[in-house]
Amino acid sequence: RGLNPLERRILEWVELCTKRNPRPGGDATVLAFARARNIGLQRARRGFTELERSGRLVGHGLGSRRVFSLP
Repeated sequence: RGLNPLERRILEWVELCTKRNPRPGGDATVLAFARARNIGLQRARRGFTELERSGRLVGHGLGSRRVFSLP
């Protein structure tokens, strides 16, 4: 399946965060993305969840401290 515009923005943002901060996922959290892109937290969470389920993102950690990186 193709990516929707939100999912493309998430992947671009996670890539930028990963380059900026070398530890896994850097500071790429759902909350940080929602604030940076001025979108709702639930909408952002759904996008991250779909990308993780499809294997395009890898999550590290649990709960609100969960950070994401590209596989």
